[in-house]
Amino acid sequence: MSVFHSSVIGSNDPTEIVHALKYWNQAYRSGNSVVSDMVYDELRDRLAKLEPNNPYLKTVEPEPVAQTTFKHQTAMLSTAKAYLPEEIDKWCAKVAKAAKDIGINDPYIRVTPKLDGVACRYLPKPMLVTRGDGTTGNVVTELLNKGLVIKGNTSVNGVGEIVMPQQYFDDTMADNFSHPRNVVAGIVNADNHNPQSAKALEDGAIHLVIYNDMPNISVPLSDFEQNYPRYEEQCRLSEYPIDGVVYEVTDSQLKDFMGSNSHHHHWQIAHKRKGESRLVVVEDIQYQVGKSGKITPVVIIPPTKLSGAVVTRLTGHHVGNVLRLGIGVGAEIRAIRSGEVIPSITDCVKRSESSQVPDSCPCCQSEVEMRGDFLYCTNQHSCSAQAVTTIIHHFKTLGALLFGKKTVEKLVDAGHVTIPEVYALTTAQIVDAGLGEGQARTSTTKYSVSFQSQLTTTFFLRHSE
Repeated sequence: MSVFHSSVIGSNDPTEIVHALKYWNQAYRSGNSVVSDMVYDELRDRLAKLEPNNPYLKTVEPEPVAQTTFKHQTAMLSTAKAYLPEEIDKWCAKVAKAAKDIGINDPYIRVTPKLDGVACRYLPKPMLVTRGDGTTGNVVTELLNKGLVIKGNTSVNGVGEIVMPQQYFDDTMADNFSHPRNVVAGIVNADNHNPQSAKALEDGAIHLVIYNDMPNISVPLSDFEQNYPRYEEQCRLSEYPIDGVVYEVTDSQLKDFMGSNSHHHHWQIAHKRKGESRLVVVEDIQYQVGKSGKITPVVIIPPTKLSGAVVTRLTGHHVGNVLRLGIGVGAEIRAIRSGEVIPSITDCVKRSESSQVPDSCPCCQSEVEMRGDFLYCTNQHSCSAQAVTTIIHHFKTLGALLFGKKTVEKLVDAGHVTIPEVYALTTAQIVDAGLGEGQARTSTTKYSVSFQSQLTTTFFLRHSE
């Protein structure tokens, strides 16, 4: 049975469940996730109900093992997860009882973003070690010499998360990778880095963020119990990708009293959003061509209400995801809309008989090629879809108006396929491309400087005379 098939979630066979969890964890740790965190956590919870003492539940989920390892002096544990408000209420009750038992009145709770990266510890020498299985981690000290930037004070507590700023990812890597964490996991676990990952290190875009020095909110438990949704929203504003919010007690005596098990600390919990989900049947898959030629799947479903919005399109992430999950017309999938703006797919309940992956570019019909999980159009010079997305991205970055998809498509169809050509357009040429004269006058640019200098200067679109 395929571990990608969601029927394993309903399995009562602990051996089968552990097999799926191990496979999914290995994919996640290597930067190639095949299911959402929610699906993984649900299956882990099912295992806990079926077999509470299963060895898999008693340790931190392991990372791939490198040649050089290091045994942590104190364990680097995982974090307990909570999705529902009642789970947070239950944790608060445990904190309140423990505090009362040792004579602490209204202990403080610290709220921080839960960074979505790779947990690491910085040690004197210096040395950098991943969490690994919580007891033994991989030595990745060479990252310090390749450009890793430390954010925070390592002299008190060097435990943190290796992450990439979301903006850097969006600006430079989104066309080739599906998520910043995948990039970070690849960098941490690889001996040799691809050119983009090496450049990210050189650009100082890979950070070790020390947990103790992260932006946070600290409030008494009595306040926290009443207002934690408000504090949570404040802490979700982060320059790094996050996958939840962490709540923890701040008093060291209370931490010691509440203690830990072999998997997580009892004085800490991560609140993650489950979101509303629905089982839906795929009606179609459409493919969009990006500015780099990457061909991205968009899954079309019947109008479905999710978390207060009617959804008809889901991100398919990339072609590798479509192939692994068996997504195609007739497939039954679980769609979710959580804190993300773009609704997504958590798993596939019934695979499609056809993957519907194009064998040519849906725009220019040129040959396509797979590069890892991504499908690319090989025609870099005359694919109109690439020209459209390149022009839109350029003007969006500069904050220029009136360069929406329909407008740019008309310009490209008229033969103006490069950014320099767009800058050189006259009012008459824009009208000839099929735009109204009023929009043409507003869109025309006029400069006395070269195109290269325009790219490096903040500018405003001006009316032609």
